[in-house]
Amino acid sequence: MQGPGYILLEEKLSKFIESLKLSDVAFHDAVIFNRGRNQDFRTHKALATSNHLELAEVPSREIGHPYLCIVGDSHLFVSGSLKEQLENEGFKSLNFAVGLSEFV
Repeated sequence: MQGPGYILLEEKLSKFIESLKLSDVAFHDAVIFNRGRNQDFRTHKALATSNHLELAEVPSREIGHPYLCIVGDSHLFVSGSLKEQLENEGFKSLNFAVGLSEFV
């Protein structure tokens, strides 16, 4: 779940990424409020990182180690090795694009 200036990850995914101890990546508690039901959900964590890139700065070649950053203001970039780890851990609901193929 993302929006301008934030990216929320399901708790299971955030715990896995946190266990990798990636450089400059941390998670904070997040509350999702459903106004219609007047209900709080605490099922996600907010991603915090100082790793930011603009579209023109996205690496054109593979990064050899697990790496994560925010592209623009609301997209997540992961290295090929991190993508592979996520797929191997069974995070089937994630969608990946190769390079900038799905960025407009």
